[in-house]
Amino acid sequence: MEKSREPKILGTGCQMWGEYTPNTTRLYYQIFPRIAAYAECGWTKAADKDYLDFSQRVKNTERRWRKLGYFNQQPSFSKQDDTFTLWQLPSQINTIGNSYVIRTDNNKVIVMDGGVKEEENYLRGFLAALGNVVDCWFVTHPHPDHIGALTQILENPKGITIREICQSTFSDDLLDMEPDYKEQAITYYKAFKKSGVKNKEATPGMVLNFGNTSMKILGIKNEEIRENPYNNSSVVIRASDPVKSVLFLADTGKEAGDKLLNGLFKDELDCDYIQMSHHGQQGVSMDFYRTVKFHACLWPTPTWVYNNDTGNGFNTGHLKTMETRETIKELNITEQYFSFDGVTKIE
Repeated sequence: MEKSREPKILGTGCQMWGEYTPNTTRLYYQIFPRIAAYAECGWTKAADKDYLDFSQRVKNTERRWRKLGYFNQQPSFSKQDDTFTLWQLPSQINTIGNSYVIRTDNNKVIVMDGGVKEEENYLRGFLAALGNVVDCWFVTHPHPDHIGALTQILENPKGITIREICQSTFSDDLLDMEPDYKEQAITYYKAFKKSGVKNKEATPGMVLNFGNTSMKILGIKNEEIRENPYNNSSVVIRASDPVKSVLFLADTGKEAGDKLLNGLFKDELDCDYIQMSHHGQQGVSMDFYRTVKFHACLWPTPTWVYNNDTGNGFNTGHLKTMETRETIKELNITEQYFSFDGVTKIE
């Protein structure tokens, strides 16, 4: 353009065409990248325009959008190859369990618990598809619905390599507090010791980094809590990278949850995805869910727990799931993923 004409330019125009947008996620997907490109074209001098540089900077712009609450985009301008993939594994039998797998941006594999012993074969197949190497296996606490499958894998790996297990090892006194589960817990610890797998003892504030993915320990065993002792000694872990974050509460009870809310890491509890404590009932308090900011729920929950149906119909059991469901509804959280619905993949 001739220099003499430049002062006559009043601004730039951007044509946005109408498309069917079934929800706000698609709205963000379509409009926001175009606004970013429009701003780049309108405000950047021609001599300074660099598409490759713009492509890198727009990733940081997208992260800022997410921090403002614009979630779940898979932008058209770039592939999200710098974030971890999370799978919530489906229930193989209609019982409680807790099984998550993470693949980091640099292809490291992380497992959270693994579920009951009946989930062993499914878990083996899932890990085989990812290469049969687990770089870190987090054990939150030694209840059978969390360490059943892992115990059997430790006893007979069948080709699975586990590089290390991160856990908060129970003392004999803590093991004695739940006689009904002590024997299974000891069986797990014996299998672990015999396996020769490296132990990484969890400590508050510990951070394990895998590429862009950080796994931070926010809570460990609480031997001073005598109520609901095993669950209240769950390791609490926050998985995060520049794109998203997940808070794994395992079976944390009210007492340990209150300790987290008042502890050193209370400002680090906010997350994008929260794993519902103790399968969504009689875990942390409802005030915990009201205090922590999150936008989506992960339910490691069978149908009968979710519906409080122990055999006599909907909401006829003794479980507290309906209280949790009402609280989530009250918080206007609509993005929810259930293990009874099948495998969930979050990228």
